[in-house]
This record gives sequence, C-alpha cells and structure tokens, in this order.
Amino acid sequence: MKLVTLALGLGLALAPVAQTAVAQLRETPLVIVDDPQVFSDMALSSAMYGIISSEIALERSQDAEVRAFAETMVAEKTEATAQLIEAAKADKVTPAAGMSPRHLADVDTLKKSSAEDFDDSYLSAQGRAHDEAVTLFQGFAAEGQPGALRDFAAEAVEGLAQHQADLRGLSAN
Repeated sequence: MKLVTLALGLGLALAPVAQTAVAQLRETPLVIVDDPQVFSDMALSSAMYGIISSEIALERSQDAEVRAFAETMVAEKTEATAQLIEAAKADKVTPAAGMSPRHLADVDTLKKSSAEDFDDSYLSAQGRAHDEAVTLFQGFAAEGQPGALRDFAAEAVEGLAQHQADLRGLSAN
C-alpha cells in the first residue's frame, strides 16, 4: 500500500515536468526532414521569423550587443532567404508563402513582452529557433533528396551554428 501511495505521489509530482518535456518535444523537429517541400517550407518560415523578430529587436532593444546581433540576423537571414528561394526554384519546389502558425505566435509573444523582459525574451526565442534550424538543416543536408536545397542546407549549417554560439555568448552576459 505504501509503495502504491509513493508511486502515485511521484507520478503526480512529476506530471508537470513530463508535460513540459512533451511540450518542448513538440516544438522541436523530432524526425529528419527529407522531403524538399517540407524542408523549404520550414526553412523559409524559420528565416522569416528570424528577420521579423530581429526587426522588432531593432525597434525595442536598448542593448547595443543585442541590436548588433539583430542587425546581423536581418542581413544574413535576408540573404539566406534569397538563396533558399533560388535553390527551391532549381529543385522545382515552391516554398510556402508565410510563416508557420507557431512562428506567427512567437512573433506575437515577442511583441507583447515587457520592455524590461524584451532582450531576454528575444535571445531565448532566437536560441530555440536556431536550435531547431540547426537540427532541420543538418538532417536535410544528411538525408534530404539530392539537389540544390540539400546543397543549400549543407552550406548553411555552419552559419547557423555560429549564430548559436553568438547567442550563447550574449545570453551569458
């Protein structure tokens, strides 16, 4: 009886932790994307999110380092978007015209963050987005259908990994 009570108690105590872990897993690609259409849709949404969220950071952040990172993101994500669209055309793929519902919600959340919490919210969101992008791009570079999109993914991974490192440095400050 005591063992059952202990097990139930542990189960109830760990339920919020398990729910959080499941929610986090849903936000991160769990499978390797090998379809060019799915990859291009996800990659374009990610790039658009990077641009729009960073434009918001340029409007709202007062921190020079955060603003410098945001400027880099706007420039590099804009260039990457053009390269992605060219690669998609070469592979006869038409990327989705907009951001995913989750990226739209993330932009909305960022817009609503308080002035005092903005930089932390922006850096945290960029960290999650770059973790997801690295996973997406590495997976497609390794397992995607051969073609221009796969080549693009392979070339872009290094830059995304550098952005991750830059974000870790900013978050540590």
